[in-house]
Amino acid sequence: MENHAKSANIMRFRPTVHLKNQGGLVNDSVAVDAKRILLRYGAPIAILDRVSDEDRIRFARLVARTTLADREARLRELLKEGGYLKEK
Repeated sequence: MENHAKSANIMRFRPTVHLKNQGGLVNDSVAVDAKRILLRYGAPIAILDRVSDEDRIRFARLVARTTLADREARLRELLKEGGYLKEK
């Protein structure tokens, strides 16, 4: 029983990411969720791997506020503006 309690405490630990612009710590799961959102709306994996956690979270928040039909185009604009995606 005691080992189960120890493993339960270990499972609750979640790494955090420090966001410079926001001045605080963010749970790592926020960065993971942001990456999932960006992948869902067409961010190329190779490019997304170069995007900082801070930008991933910011881009995901902006995309989430965009109408569903415009999300993919908005994400591409954000990636281009951030210098992550080159214009064709």
